[in-house]
Amino acid sequence: MFFAVICFASLAGAQHPYFIDAHLVRYRDPAAPPGERIASLDAALAGYRELIDDHHEDPARPVWQVELAELLLHEKLPVAGRQAAVFYEFGVPREDQRAMVEQAAPEALQALTDAQSRLLQLMRDPSAAPVEVDAHRLGYLMATAAHLTALLPDEAPWFAAIARGNARPEQARTAQAERQRLLAELALPRLRAILEASA
Repeated sequence: MFFAVICFASLAGAQHPYFIDAHLVRYRDPAAPPGERIASLDAALAGYRELIDDHHEDPARPVWQVELAELLLHEKLPVAGRQAAVFYEFGVPREDQRAMVEQAAPEALQALTDAQSRLLQLMRDPSAAPVEVDAHRLGYLMATAAHLTALLPDEAPWFAAIARGNARPEQARTAQAERQRLLAELALPRLRAILEASA
């Protein structure tokens, strides 16, 4: 398990987690018009992005990053994108689906990578009050995001940054090597661990 500290005392306004939850309640209301549901999902995603961007030192930040990634991968792509990831993987997405996958997958992967790093730091902090974050949930999301990101073209920002010399510290030095890293180091080991744990 990973652990983190959650403290909402310093948060206020539309980015407070309770306001995000209100958007998600509306999104999950089957009686709401489809357009309103998608707008509520987008509002919740925007709320998490604001929390993450505005509270870099908040110990709850990795928890919000995991929530953001899960909404992107499990709600935005399959619901708003009408199974965009599936169409993308088989090479037949509409243009809006293509754009959605190429934005959501690396955003989720970056959020999860940062969250994992911060969670490990918090685990080593003896003064941090622990709150559980399911390691299998994090692992499955990481595997999904890594797999989808590996499918992106070389001109996608995740890979283009490598060619420009602006790669993130954990990235490989070429697009081909980065795809191998995503699959061999992030996706497959995490999926294997989940399968072994459930056997």
